[in-house]
Amino acid sequence: MSQASNPGPFLAKKVVSILQDGFPIRIKAVNIINEPMIFKGIFAIIKPFLKEKMAEKYVLHGSDLRSLHRNVPRSVLPEEYGGIAAQLDLSAWSKVLLNCEEEFIVEFCQPDPLEGVVLPDAMLFEGEQDDDTFRGLRSQLYYCY
Repeated sequence: MSQASNPGPFLAKKVVSILQDGFPIRIKAVNIINEPMIFKGIFAIIKPFLKEKMAEKYVLHGSDLRSLHRNVPRSVLPEEYGGIAAQLDLSAWSKVLLNCEEEFIVEFCQPDPLEGVVLPDAMLFEGEQDDDTFRGLRSQLYYCY
């Protein structure tokens, strides 16, 4: 949170570089809904670094679905966003995320000996672990991140 709440010009420039030049696609528009208040502040810092044409393509709607409907046809939006398409089915995405949970924990929660990070023994992994071990670490993910 300290990094996110204090973005400087160097970080903003990196983010802009990724947004503008890092994706091998042609962006027509990016509609962002239900963004947290801090995102608006961060985006205000990043926006001046964007090319003018690219900056115009990012639209922050907040929770105003009428604003979203002016930019995106209701026919392609799911019911959750005031559209007439079918409801979102996130079960497949949830399965993918849960199947990668162990890998995420191992990747991001293992201490790097060069950084001198010390984590509680309960968060360290050695050998095979059962599913309950990883599930119990969910609440501690933010601790190690």
